[in-house]
Amino acid sequence: MNFFSYILLGISLSAPVGPINAAQLNKGMNHGFIHAWLVGLGGMIGDLVFMLLIYFGVAQFLTTPLMKTFLWLFGFFILVYTGIESIVSAKNHYTFIVLLDKHQNSNHFAQVFYLLFQIR
Repeated sequence: MNFFSYILLGISLSAPVGPINAAQLNKGMNHGFIHAWLVGLGGMIGDLVFMLLIYFGVAQFLTTPLMKTFLWLFGFFILVYTGIESIVSAKNHYTFIVLLDKHQNSNHFAQVFYLLFQIR
């Protein structure tokens, strides 16, 4: 019985939703299974390349002050870009909510279905 509890624990610890899983869900809902599977495959290949680079000693290169500064700046710009993009896209979500409020007489399922095809 302990063996099965350890298997269940391992599966539950390996299943949390991370950035690759979120990208897979998004791609799968918009484009289908094959595209989502390819995103997952790309994530696995990226992890494999990263493990090989660490195995062959790139970690010592990445701890130099020049590379640390570059990686910090790169991460900063990625986070700023993502923040600005999410603020700009928030306008579309706000417009969607305002449109939903204007159509309060009909049922909600029909509103969402109609507005999703109208916005695109």
